[in-house]
Amino acid sequence: LAVKQDIIQKSGTWFSYGEERLGQGRENVKKYLLDNPDLMNQIDRQVREALGLLKPQKDQKDEKEEQTV
Repeated sequence: LAVKQDIIQKSGTWFSYGEERLGQGRENVKKYLLDNPDLMNQIDRQVREALGLLKPQKDQKDEKEEQTV
């Protein structure tokens, strides 16, 4: 789903997230993401937001400004 939403880019058999190469081949990318849970959670959240399952996460700066108003 992340590839379809253009969150992860695919070039041939290589997958990338931004400037970071995740690996060659789907299985290697799955292993890489399991080994890097913070990155996996970040991508998961972006996919859910893109599909409308979650509201976009506000920046902490925006939240602080709202609290002071």
